[in-house]
Amino acid sequence: MRVAIEPGPGRAAQVLFTMPGLVHDTIRRFNPAVGGACPGLHMTPKYTQSREDSLAILKRCIALMNHHEAPYTPISFAVWYEHLVGINPELSDAIDSDLKTTPKLSGEQVQSLYERFVAAPTEEGVQDVGQRFEEVMQRMAGSATATGSTAKVYGSQLADLSQALKRDGAAGDSAAWAPQLSQVATGTAEMQTAVSALQKTLEESRSEITQLRAELDRSRTEALTDALTGLFNRKAYNDAVAQALAAPTVAGQVHGLIVFDLDHFKKINDTHGHPAGDAVLQGVAATLKRLAQTDVASSVSACRIGGEEFAFVVRDITKAHLVQLAEGVRAAIRVMRIKKRGTTEVLGSITISGGVALLTVGDDAASWLQAADGALYRAKESGRDRILVA
Repeated sequence: MRVAIEPGPGRAAQVLFTMPGLVHDTIRRFNPAVGGACPGLHMTPKYTQSREDSLAILKRCIALMNHHEAPYTPISFAVWYEHLVGINPELSDAIDSDLKTTPKLSGEQVQSLYERFVAAPTEEGVQDVGQRFEEVMQRMAGSATATGSTAKVYGSQLADLSQALKRDGAAGDSAAWAPQLSQVATGTAEMQTAVSALQKTLEESRSEITQLRAELDRSRTEALTDALTGLFNRKAYNDAVAQALAAPTVAGQVHGLIVFDLDHFKKINDTHGHPAGDAVLQGVAATLKRLAQTDVASSVSACRIGGEEFAFVVRDITKAHLVQLAEGVRAAIRVMRIKKRGTTEVLGSITISGGVALLTVGDDAASWLQAADGALYRAKESGRDRILVA
């Protein structure tokens, strides 16, 4: 079923629905150990299993593929193989999260898992950009070397002329300078040619480098973006948490983490189908992004960290403001309605629960998330559609 997600009164109208053949990101995991704006690549694990072991894994993969709705393709096999072998923990976490709401994964879900966690086209893409950078630098270095050689010869010619002037200048014998003058004239022309060539190379290189930088920036943005919702993905969440852990707080303020989870999301999928569920996730994500961008008083990273689980990583905020931000999300989601596309028929409403945790001394990424998850669990247990603080 195709559905539209209608925001509450006073909200900007945003009609979202799932399109057939939705294109997912093909750029995925990066390694934060190589810093800067262009982090290094996370290499795909090698398959080291023996023939006998891989045969046993193959049989288990087929059993899993029989259970799920995805077609029997090499993509499906790669996903289940890496999951069963245990060499791709991020993939396994994502599968476990999806299975909580979807006992039988669809072809679209498996395709998304493959593109996010198994395929590694980004490595080839970044290597290509790196190679092109190297080619540009080699051309610049070659042109600079040639210009330098020409300048060296030109300098020697000028030195010879200077000596001739000193030696023969008093005698006024201009004929004695003729060879040196001829050399200097020739050298001047060659120097002009070399400098012009260097200038042209630099201008071309500047244009290429600008283009390459834009490609790298685009690749990095795609690598940190969740394909379905457009929010930051789990990789970006990990980066935001690491930055918060390393950043000192402003006096009177704290760093905070809010973990959100849609209430009864499985029921939406079961009742209206996965396309409707995707549309709900997109609508909720649009609201989260809008509220995160509206809160200009602090730094807010809006992330999708699981199937229907989202997070705000917030730096430099007061506790009261942090709770207010979380409550604002809850209230905005509460007034959203699921409508049958093209009609006024209301299919249902959406609510969200949240857990808030302040970063405390001694916390690491795991303990901080655990605190927020604990508060979220208590919010679910105490009736849902509420925000609780750890």
